[in-house]
Amino acid sequence: MTRFPRPARVVARLEHFASLLGWHDLRSRNHLFDDWTRVVWYESGHATGGRQYFALQINEHPIGSTDCFAAAVHCLKYRICSGVHSFPCRTLREAQSEAKRLHTWLYHAWFATPAARRDYRIAHPECAEYSWRKLREQGKPHYPTI
Repeated sequence: MTRFPRPARVVARLEHFASLLGWHDLRSRNHLFDDWTRVVWYESGHATGGRQYFALQINEHPIGSTDCFAAAVHCLKYRICSGVHSFPCRTLREAQSEAKRLHTWLYHAWFATPAARRDYRIAHPECAEYSWRKLREQGKPHYPTI
């Protein structure tokens, strides 16, 4: 069984990573499955589901990891899904380095204005035209793991 809650140092590293990308107020979420596997993830933004969903989601990668994670931005109101990007996050310095590396995919400002979203779609056409239905049927774009 996976431990919960996560150590404060892990949460602090992820909060640092998210804040460097312009995402604040990172919240921890978890779900316990019937086989007693607990999945933990972190969200920042409007993550209440539906068409208004606009959030950064960080998952443990693999489940139970406190050193490696995978992040994606879901901006379904504007039909954008950044795809899943894995990253190590063992130290604050590594969190800073990985935020810099993933900036072109996950930075909050990319999604804040119509002009920025247009530029994002041009830079990442494979991330455009996403809806909940497309996510269910095709999944998110995935990128090579670290």
